[in-house]
Amino acid sequence: MKRKVITIGSNTLDALIQVKDILRFELFDKESVKKYTAIEYSRKLNIEGIRFFPGGSGANIASNCAMLGFNAIYIGVVGKDFSAQICIDDLKKRGVDLSHLRQTDEDCTAFSVILKTEWGKDRSILAYKGANNLLNPEDVKEDLFKDISAFAWTSLTSEIGCQAIEKAITLTKNNGGLVFAAPSMSIIKNNSKWAKILIANSNVVSMNAEEAEEFTHESDRFYAAKKIHEMGPGLVSITDG
Repeated sequence: MKRKVITIGSNTLDALIQVKDILRFELFDKESVKKYTAIEYSRKLNIEGIRFFPGGSGANIASNCAMLGFNAIYIGVVGKDFSAQICIDDLKKRGVDLSHLRQTDEDCTAFSVILKTEWGKDRSILAYKGANNLLNPEDVKEDLFKDISAFAWTSLTSEIGCQAIEKAITLTKNNGGLVFAAPSMSIIKNNSKWAKILIANSNVVSMNAEEAEEFTHESDRFYAAKKIHEMGPGLVSITDG
């Protein structure tokens, strides 16, 4: 019997845009350096290339788990548009159970524009959460969590979306599963109250160094990890990426 893994988080169509004619500048203060990508005001730029990829952290985790042989179930909301069909087809191809994916005409499928420049591996991202944030507690069915091994959540920022994650965490723990958290900057900055609640109730937390500093106000990774660990999680991972 395959182990059951359930994920909640973003399901997005990403547009990766290669741009050469773009500006970069840095601002320095005593403790940090801020890097910015800029487009000159009221100017039209040509792009070098564009590619579309289905993605989103919640969908990616479900896809990876399915390809590793788990019974991976994704809970989420997408629109009724061409973006949704691309994302759905990709998840099905990878073996993800989509029986709890809801389609709606209230909003379009989430969409991100990823600006890739010649300034190295880092990218600037414009993200629209769209239908992702329409997920609500009613989408999280109690029976689904029987025999669960693990639940992984990533960032949703709406009140009802965070309530849905909280319900899933409770159901996972009630059924003996582990809770994995991968919060992004979006929930840390835009809904810090829920970020604290959800992280404190997770067993394992992973975030990058920038997210950890924003969340804990600690620039030293050791102290950032220590502060998160003291909130409740048993294992904390802070990455460079």
